[in-house]
Amino acid sequence: MYADKDIGLKQAEDDRYSLRRRLVIVVLIAVTGVWSLLGITLYRVVLRASALEFDEQVQQLGRILLAYADHEYAETGAVIDAANEPPPPTGHAEVMYQIWSAEGALVYRSAGAPAEPLGPRFGRGFYDVRLATGDWRVYSLASHKNPLIVQVAESARHRTEMALRALAAVGVPILLALPLLGVLIYLVTSLALRPLSRIARQLRERHPQDLRPLGTEVLPDELHVLRGALNDLLLRQNQALERESRFTGDAAHELRTPLAAVRAQAQLAIKLFRNGNRTGLEAALDRLIAGADRASRLVTQLLALARLERPSESIEPARCRLAEIVRMVIHDLEHLAVSRDVRIQTGELPQLDLPEDLVYLMLRNLVENALQHSSPQTQIHIDARAETALIRLIVTDRGPGLPPDLHSQVRQRFYRASHTYDGSGLGLSIVARAAEILGGSLELAAGPGGIGLAASVTVPTNPSRLA
Repeated sequence: MYADKDIGLKQAEDDRYSLRRRLVIVVLIAVTGVWSLLGITLYRVVLRASALEFDEQVQQLGRILLAYADHEYAETGAVIDAANEPPPPTGHAEVMYQIWSAEGALVYRSAGAPAEPLGPRFGRGFYDVRLATGDWRVYSLASHKNPLIVQVAESARHRTEMALRALAAVGVPILLALPLLGVLIYLVTSLALRPLSRIARQLRERHPQDLRPLGTEVLPDELHVLRGALNDLLLRQNQALERESRFTGDAAHELRTPLAAVRAQAQLAIKLFRNGNRTGLEAALDRLIAGADRASRLVTQLLALARLERPSESIEPARCRLAEIVRMVIHDLEHLAVSRDVRIQTGELPQLDLPEDLVYLMLRNLVENALQHSSPQTQIHIDARAETALIRLIVTDRGPGLPPDLHSQVRQRFYRASHTYDGSGLGLSIVARAAEILGGSLELAAGPGGIGLAASVTVPTNPSRLA
C-alpha cells in the first residue's frame, strides 16, 4: 500500500509543471506570432509605400529632365552636342535616362544607359522592363512643346535595398526587444503569482490540526475565489473531523455498556459453573448471548452510520425492485419478529430508481425499530406511494407511539425515548442520514387512529446528486 502511495506521489511530481514558465512561454509565443504577422504586414506596407515614393521621385526627375530638354531644344534646336556620346560611366548606375526625338532618334542618354530604348518608345507612364543589367522601373513622358520623349529608369534592386534598410531600421529594435519583453513578462507573472505562493506557504507551515480559514488580505479576484474554495474545504474538513471525533466518543461510550454487561455475564457464568448450578448457568449464558447480540447489532449500526457519514462516490441511482428488498428485510428480521410475536404485512411495492443498499438500510432500520416497539400479536405494515417526482416509503406499527415533542430528538444519535426496549438509539439516525444522502427526509407521525407510529421516508424518484 505504501509502495503504491510512493509511486502515486512520484507520478504526481513528474506531472508537475511551472505555471509561471508556461505563462511566459505562451505569452512569448503569442507575442512572437503577432509580431511576425505585423512584420509581414509591415514588410508589404513598406514595400508598397517605398514603391510609391520611388515612383514619385522618378516622375519628378523625368519632369525636370523634360523641362531642361525643352529649354535647350527651344534655343539651340538640340539638347546637347555629341548626343550619342554619353559620358564615361562612373560605376553601376541606379538611375538612368534617355531623351528621344519623336522620329525615334536618340537625342541623349545618361552614363550606363543603353543605346536602345528603355521601354516602348512612345509609351506613356510607368512600366517594368528587364534589361541585361536586371529589372528596372521605367517612366516615360512626352513634351507638349517639342518632339521630345524622356524615359527615366530606376533599378528594382536599388529599390529593394532601400526598402530593406527601412525595414531593418524598424524591425531590428523590435527583435531586440523580444528578450527584454520575455524578462518583463517573467517579472510581471512572478509578481502576479506571489499571492498564490504566499497562500501555499501558509498552508505548508500549518499544523495538520489547524483548519482555520486562510487570511483575509486583499487578493486578485481569481485567487479570492481559490481562497474561498479552500476555506470552504477547510470548514467542511473541520466539520467532518468534529463529527468523527464526536462519533468516536459516542461509540466508545455506547459500546462500554454492552461490553461490560457481556463481561459481567461471563464472570457470572464461570462462577455458576464452578458451583455446579446448571440452571443458573444456562440463564447466564442466555443473557451472555443476548448481550453479545446487542453489542454485535450496535457495532453493525455504528459501521453503517460511519459509512453514511462519508458515502462512496460510486453510489449511483439504479433501478431496484422494492418487493425483493422488502423480502430480504423480512427474512433478515424474521427471528426478531417471531420472538416479538409480530407479523409483517406489505402493500403495493413499485420499482424504484434508487441505490438498492441505501433503500435496504432504511427499511431494515425502520422495520427493526417498529418490531422493537410493537406490542405482541400486532402487525407492522410496509407500504410505498408514488407521488409527483417523489416516492414515499412508510412503515407503520401498533406500538405505544411517540409524543410529538420527541419526534426531532429521536433522530439524534444514541437517543432512546425509553430504556424499556433493547436498542442503541441509532436506527432512526441511520434512516435520516440515508434519506438525506438521497435528497429526501424522514417524517414521524402517529399511526392510523392515533395508535402506534408511522415513519415515512420521502425521496426524489430520480436523485440527481447524492449528498
